[in-house]
Amino acid sequence: MSVLLSGFVAFGELRSNPTERLVDTLESEAVNTILLPVSYERAFTELEQAIHILSPDTLIMTGVASKRKCISLERIGINIIDAEIPDNDGMGINGTNIDASGADGIFSNIDLQKIYHKYDHKNLLPLEISNTAGSYVCNYLYYKALNQFKNSMDIIFIHVPLTSDDDPNSTIKFQELEMSMRLLVSLMC
Repeated sequence: MSVLLSGFVAFGELRSNPTERLVDTLESEAVNTILLPVSYERAFTELEQAIHILSPDTLIMTGVASKRKCISLERIGINIIDAEIPDNDGMGINGTNIDASGADGIFSNIDLQKIYHKYDHKNLLPLEISNTAGSYVCNYLYYKALNQFKNSMDIIFIHVPLTSDDDPNSTIKFQELEMSMRLLVSLMC
């Protein structure tokens, strides 16, 4: 079983993005990785190209949610862009549908409850199932991927918290995030 794991570069006021480091540390023989721009125009195009080349069985997209203190398995991609800040290309979009004729939301085709119950809650970072991937580039990418590839592969988006490498106020160490994500990836293989 092959996995494609994506992460993003830093954006906005963030000086670094933990998903960028996850892409570097989690790449292996079974896990291909891609680092994506925080760009409405370019992120999905680059992801789509990688999918066509690699034909993964599972697509795991990751992004940072700077206000969260746990890892979030995202249940649904919603058909809206309503961002507070522009993407890294300077594009600011508010109140616009991703797909004018598309569904209001598309659910992940992965059994999130099964993953949640198999996760090591005692020794790893807190984990939750979330009902919102936001309305920024993360959600845009999730909705587009589900819309196009849901019938041909398993797809999930996972938001991760900032680590102390990214924010001096965070008590989460990158190694804790890496260990938690390694288990989550293995549970989806």
